[in-house]
Amino acid sequence: TSTPSRGGGGGGSSISRTPTTTTKTIQLTYPLTYTTTTTKTSPYPFKRNLSLGTKGEDVRQLQIFLNSQGFTVSTKGMGSKGLESTTFGPATKSALIRYQVANNIKPASGLFGPLTMKKVTGK
Repeated sequence: TSTPSRGGGGGGSSISRTPTTTTKTIQLTYPLTYTTTTTKTSPYPFKRNLSLGTKGEDVRQLQIFLNSQGFTVSTKGMGSKGLESTTFGPATKSALIRYQVANNIKPASGLFGPLTMKKVTGK
């Protein structure tokens, strides 16, 4: 008796697939418009200037505000979103300077004073 052979050999037919390309046309309307994001304000009633070395709940509230607006104080550990601290350190100063630059607050010194406070609180 003989047993039919399985596999091996190759041969047979092959299917050739040609990749397809889809072209999408986008119509532009002039003038082009775009939107900008507006910074939200903080509901916290800030009452004093904050700077390097300051400690308190108002510092934590500033860090919460900065993190929520995309001006990250820290990506992990103290100062990161959900782990904001009560100490105004170098990372808070750096995030505040980025916020000041983005909001055209001059000088962008990292001091949370009257100009920055007005922008953050809207008052």
